[in-house]
Amino acid sequence: MANTVALADDQIKQHQAVLQNLVDVRSTLMLVDPESLTLDQHIAWNDQVYKVGLAIIAATKAVLTAISADYANKLPSLETATDALAADLGNLHTANDAVAAVGSAFGVITNILQLLG
Repeated sequence: MANTVALADDQIKQHQAVLQNLVDVRSTLMLVDPESLTLDQHIAWNDQVYKVGLAIIAATKAVLTAISADYANKLPSLETATDALAADLGNLHTANDAVAAVGSAFGVITNILQLLG
């Protein structure tokens, strides 16, 4: 079992920011019209929606249980990365561009799942 820690006040704010950014990413992905995607884009979009949802559940559950020390230590970089992704998504001209944008930053979401899973 991972070493767990209680979050400091600044870490709680960072965790809440990461959680909100994940919710924003999911909201943007849900604006995508699946019918407008190629088969490969549709597969990527579906995987992204699924994994972002898992990350949201894991982040929500983490506040109710305990946070791993690894996650707590990486919170500043995770907040920066999810802030950047949320900002990139906000600047897109079409909703379908979200699939490519999330794809380019998908490692961050995978990292959150690994740290909280």
